[in-house]
Amino acid sequence: MREELAAQLREKYPDMFPPRDDTGSGFLFECGDGWHDLIDALCWTIEQEVKNRDGSVAPVQAIQVKEKFAGLRFYYSGGNSFIEGAVRMANVTSYCICDQCGNSGSHMKDTKDIEMTRCEVHAPKKRKYTR
Repeated sequence: MREELAAQLREKYPDMFPPRDDTGSGFLFECGDGWHDLIDALCWTIEQEVKNRDGSVAPVQAIQVKEKFAGLRFYYSGGNSFIEGAVRMANVTSYCICDQCGNSGSHMKDTKDIEMTRCEVHAPKKRKYTR
């Protein structure tokens, strides 16, 4: 994800995305720009759940946010079963959103068997199949 989009998420949810190390380096988002809005919506949902539970839910801190096997992976500590469900829903939803631009996409593999979720515009020219 471009640094400017990552910075927006870090600024909007500072408790969820702490600096990575003692140097103060910002939390890394290892995915395409197209999932920015999905991650933002997930973080907003998590934040609301934590606020609405008046301290009965452990605050959520992201450990890693990345693309893996064409889907969004959001690894975290804290939370509750509602937050777990929200993270699962974001993962499932990511398979329908192009990770490059945010338009409707589908799960596919390129000729080297690299999995991705892409729209027709960002799909590889040659691909093995599309689900």
